[in-house]
Amino acid sequence: AGAGRPVPLARAMGRKGKAVAASSAKALEICGTTSALALSAADVFAQFAEPAGGGGSAGGAAGVSAADISALGDAEVTKAMRLLQKKDPASRLRGVSDLREIFSTREPEALKDACGTFINMYQSMWPMDSDPRVREGLQRCLHVLVGSLQRDFAKHLRRAFPMWLCSMFDTHSDVAQAARRAFA
Repeated sequence: AGAGRPVPLARAMGRKGKAVAASSAKALEICGTTSALALSAADVFAQFAEPAGGGGSAGGAAGVSAADISALGDAEVTKAMRLLQKKDPASRLRGVSDLREIFSTREPEALKDACGTFINMYQSMWPMDSDPRVREGLQRCLHVLVGSLQRDFAKHLRRAFPMWLCSMFDTHSDVAQAARRAFA
C-alpha cells in the first residue's frame, strides 16, 4: 500500500509487505490439538453441529422433545403442547389457550406430570416467541398452573423463576401484567 492509502482489513501484512492469509490450520498448529481443559477443537465446535432450537421449529420449544410430550399420557395435554411447537403464531396461540383451559379444569394430581414439561417449554418459548399474545398466554397458563398446584409447584420454581422474572418486565404491558398476576 502506498503512503496515505489505508490498508484493507482483509489483507494482513506479513514480513516484507506480502499479504498473509488467515488459516484455522495455522491457529491449530500454534494452539495445539487440545486446550488447557483437554478439549479438542472438534469437541468445542460439536455444540454447534445441531441447529439452534435442537432441530425444532422456529417458534417451537427447543428443550422439549416429542418423546417428552408423548410420555405425558394425557391426549389433550399432548395435543395442546404439540400445537405450542408449531411455527405458526395462530397455532401456538390456540395451543396456549387450550392448555390454559385444560390446566384450569384438571385436578392438581393430574397436572403434576404436565408441569415439568410445560416449564421446559416455557423456558425455551418465552424468550424466543415474537408474538406478545402467545407470551401473554404462557403467563396465563403459568398463573393457572401455580394456582392449581400451589405447594407442589415449589420444586419447579427454581427453573421457572428466571424467565418469570424477566417476563414481569416484558416490553408489552399485557405480558408484564399477566406475569405479575401469576406471581401474586
